[in-house]
Amino acid sequence: MESHYSKQDIIDSYRRIGIRNGDTIYVTGNLSLLGLMDVSSKGELLRNHEEALKEVVGEEGTIVFPTHSFYLCNTDEVFDLGRTVSETGVLSEHLRVAAGAVRQFHPFASRAAIGSRASEICDLKSRQSFGYGTPFQAMIDREARFVSIAMAPNLNCSIVHQAEIVVGVPYRYTKEFIHPVRRGETVAREPFYHFVTYRNCDIVRNRNVKIFNNFKKHHKMSEVKCGRGKIYAYSMAEFFQVTCAYLSRDLYGWLDEPPRDRPYQK
Repeated sequence: MESHYSKQDIIDSYRRIGIRNGDTIYVTGNLSLLGLMDVSSKGELLRNHEEALKEVVGEEGTIVFPTHSFYLCNTDEVFDLGRTVSETGVLSEHLRVAAGAVRQFHPFASRAAIGSRASEICDLKSRQSFGYGTPFQAMIDREARFVSIAMAPNLNCSIVHQAEIVVGVPYRYTKEFIHPVRRGETVAREPFYHFVTYRNCDIVRNRNVKIFNNFKKHHKMSEVKCGRGKIYAYSMAEFFQVTCAYLSRDLYGWLDEPPRDRPYQK
């Protein structure tokens, strides 16, 4: 199996899955699953991936990516917008510190962006991780495409939680966290919100298999081989709309089966 790939291979792959100049894309995945790149260092590898993304979307395009820091949750470690490290992979951390990156102010579930729409997507005032006024809603409104590097899309489609919160699935709720954050020279404890599952609910996750099977009945998902893996892309708006309709018919569609223990039931 061919394991090596080049910067040009990445560019060609993005174009083959339909990414064009001016597009807004949400990028996540696992670079290691692509195999070996023809580079001399980790830094060169990351720069090549960054440059490939920028070349494909152009100056009018926008690259959005996760910069989660859930390791801060239930701690007193201060969230610092410019310094708190992303836990969502080496490419995410590389892009987080790139020139022009704009990061959502959320201590646990932040996203960041580079490009022409970076501020209007990530420089928002919402303290929520999902829902109205968040980066996911902004991306849906701007017809962004979800791009998964070398990971099957059902394994990283966090957009499903945007559908869950809109539909109102019963096994999740919005939890308030009071967490220390840095605002300039000051550290303050402020409220932030995250969409979580009930702890004492016997949830068995389906890994989005049913949800993606339903999505593919209605819309096309693009995929192309690159290195040892594949790169995938699909419309976030189409996925959101189809999944909202699906979950409206089956509120437990994200699960293997409805839970027996339901702490939310009265």
